[in-house]
Amino acid sequence: MPSQQELAPSREYFRGFDGLRGIAVSLVLVGHIVQQNPHLPRKLPNLVALPLGSAVGSGVDVFFVLSGFLITTILLAERGKPAALRVFWVRRFLRIFPPYYALLVVLLFVYPTDSIKWAAAYLSNYYFVFFGENEPLSPTWSLAVEEHFYLLWPLVALTQPAERAKKILILGVLPFSILSTVVLGLLDVEHLKMLTYKGTHARCLSLGIGCLIAIVRMQGDDRVYKRTIGGIYGFLLVVLVAAGLADPRFHPLVTQSRFALASVTLFLVGLHAPPGSWIMAGLEWRPLTYLGRISYGVYLYHMPVYFIVAHFSVDLGNSYAIFAALALVKVVATIVVASLSFAFLERPALKLKSKWSHSLRQRVAPA
Repeated sequence: MPSQQELAPSREYFRGFDGLRGIAVSLVLVGHIVQQNPHLPRKLPNLVALPLGSAVGSGVDVFFVLSGFLITTILLAERGKPAALRVFWVRRFLRIFPPYYALLVVLLFVYPTDSIKWAAAYLSNYYFVFFGENEPLSPTWSLAVEEHFYLLWPLVALTQPAERAKKILILGVLPFSILSTVVLGLLDVEHLKMLTYKGTHARCLSLGIGCLIAIVRMQGDDRVYKRTIGGIYGFLLVVLVAAGLADPRFHPLVTQSRFALASVTLFLVGLHAPPGSWIMAGLEWRPLTYLGRISYGVYLYHMPVYFIVAHFSVDLGNSYAIFAALALVKVVATIVVASLSFAFLERPALKLKSKWSHSLRQRVAPA
């Protein structure tokens, strides 16, 4: 997920996006605390458990929409510049690799599993589908999806005219995401069902919507932009209603479209909130924006931290007081680890990006 610090001064700054990241990662933190905590005295009723489960999915989906939008905005601004593709990839890799592979190296020594090799290749989303989930590494499935996006989408965004890129999204990427889920429903194979949640094809829906909004917005035609937003909502609502009324095999489409609707709505609120409004004031609340700035580390490290805390607290018993105390420990420890990572791994890498990008452009610039 590109951060606001990564946008060059010539590019547009999106107020409130750090706050959106803060909200998204908070949803994930809270959802996983409740989903995977053994210290609750009894199972939560569905009235509470289902919204919290949805919170995790919606939080992850907000990141996908934001990634699609911001990456496409960056790529369109880079079109025509020397070494645009190489510069983009170098900047992406410097942003995501240092903390990611540092975590894998640590886990290789303290909690070695086969899934580490798959995570190193950014294929953990498929490993978890076919071989089961590794709890400390569970956040890496969505990072794998984003990495696939970073590798493939620039080949379109940097080489194709905007109208053609729009058609690729509207006639190719978005329908493919839905139809692939339909095919998996028709196959009705139990161990493939998780592909409808963690498969890259399924998450192309939210990523693609973010890309589409970025392209139409940068074209500057307000009427086309409004029609596109209306079309996105219409498309998702049709999928949601049709899947809900259809055979239960197609119910993953309900989840897919519901997450997309929630994340797109939250994203658009953040994108269009007027400066000075109470919404923008909330999104620019300092603790929330700080959480958004370190959200990559928070997301990456939260499950390893939760796993360690759970390991050392297994004999504490079940009560709401213990649950609340451990929840606080988990969140605070995650933020501390993410803050240290941002200061000593991510920020130094961010400083390298401008230097390396300039060096790459100089090598290919015409004499």
